[in-house]
Amino acid sequence: MEQAPEAPPPPPLPASGAVVFTQPPPPPPSQQAPVYASFFKRLVAYIVDNILVFIVVAMAFVIVIPGFADTDNSEGMLTLFWLTFIFYNVVFLGYFTISVGTAGQTLGKYFMGIEVLTTGGELPGFGRAFIRSIGYYFSGFIFYLGFFIALFDSRSQTLHDKLAGTVVVEIN
Repeated sequence: MEQAPEAPPPPPLPASGAVVFTQPPPPPPSQQAPVYASFFKRLVAYIVDNILVFIVVAMAFVIVIPGFADTDNSEGMLTLFWLTFIFYNVVFLGYFTISVGTAGQTLGKYFMGIEVLTTGGELPGFGRAFIRSIGYYFSGFIFYLGFFIALFDSRSQTLHDKLAGTVVVEIN
């Protein structure tokens, strides 16, 4: 009959006789649990990003409006309204999709020190970034409730994060 190998002997006690407890070294940064971004940081980043989108649309509006300034009828103003509405949404979707799809951040997120990753910890890519950008409309649809669920979620995920399978984390 074979005997089981013996366990190694315990480490020797220090000369003083005191028991010393040592902690294992921390895991490498890639294996550490992410720190999810706070609702406040996300809100500030979103406001900054929307101000940037508004500035781009306003600049285009100033360039385009002279062509409609001679129009005194409601059709011209209605056309201008719809062109502005469509242009705003194209810029909004493009900005959030391209920024998050390429770098995982918009300018607002960059300034706040946060980034968007998949739940697996990778950059989202354009597909997820586009789904996430479309998800902003769902998050804001009923009194912005889709945004506020981040306050009660363990990973601070909003509705658009859940739709795209993303999280927003602090950058170390």
